[in-house]
Order: sequence, then C-alpha cells, then structure tokens
Amino acid sequence: MPVTPEQLEEMTVLELVELKKALASTVRDLMVTDPPTLSSGDTVEAAATLMHDPNISHVCVVDGGRLVGIVARGDLVRFLASTT
Repeated sequence: MPVTPEQLEEMTVLELVELKKALASTVRDLMVTDPPTLSSGDTVEAAATLMHDPNISHVCVVDGGRLVGIVARGDLVRFLASTT
C-alpha cells in the first residue's frame, strides 16, 4: 500500500526511520529458512496436521530436494469443502 504525501507529513522521525529501514530490506530479511515441508505423496491429513499450527498457513511441497509446489490453508479448506 503506497504512502501518501499527507501521511508522510504526519509521520514522526522514528516512523520515517523505520519506514526507510523496511523499504531497504530484502526478501532474505523476511524469508523462513527452514519452512515446513511435505512430499507430493503425503496425505491431505498430513497437510492439515501441519497447518493446525496457527503460525503455519503454507507448506512447501518438495520431491527429490526440489520445490514442486505450495499448499496454502485456503487450498486445504477448498479441497475439504468440495469433498464433503
């Protein structure tokens, strides 16, 4: 979401410093280096079990050491809704 000139004028010096630091950050600063993973042969139940943790909303699907997909909590909900 862009910051408007009016919002910039209202920001304190500390907020401006924090904004500048955030904008200078890289994806590396945000990324998880050891994400939860599943293989494509794992069950939907295994995905649901991992995503039961409120801090896990996406699970990487890895086969042979390569990322082959990502399953999101919404994918799981849609799948379960379509099968019941």
